[in-house]
Amino acid sequence: MDLTDAVLLAQKLMKEHRLDEWKLKFDSKKSRLGACRHYSKEIILSLPYVEINEENVIRNVILHEIAHALAGRDNGHNIIWKRIASHIGANPERCTRGAEKPDGKWVLICNRCEYKTYMYRRPKRKYGCVDCCNKHNSGRYAEKYKLELKLNRKIIGLE
Repeated sequence: MDLTDAVLLAQKLMKEHRLDEWKLKFDSKKSRLGACRHYSKEIILSLPYVEINEENVIRNVILHEIAHALAGRDNGHNIIWKRIASHIGANPERCTRGAEKPDGKWVLICNRCEYKTYMYRRPKRKYGCVDCCNKHNSGRYAEKYKLELKLNRKIIGLE
């Protein structure tokens, strides 16, 4: 989504939900799509996510964070927040499904089903393929379903 369009959409939605004292900010986080900071009255969007996702995804992120602002600091993703999120048109889930993730420096790959996920820091522990572990091992980790860690050649300039 174009950055200018994202700003205009966020300002419109924040005004619509009476968050007049709140500010919109952007950061470069790749580990989350957005954030709500009650102490500074800020709604924050991740610029890398805005740049690679469609308007419907970014709209949902904005509404997700507005729901946090309206629900109050102590409500996290509880039932109060879920009701507000649903009421204002956000998907009442903790994570936004369907969002494109920015590429990370590291990639974890399942050699069995070809599942792939990106990491922004080198992981300190082993990860298993959730789909393969669920399908073949009753949801428990098994070494044979371990995700293989590789450097993302595209990010480090080798492709």
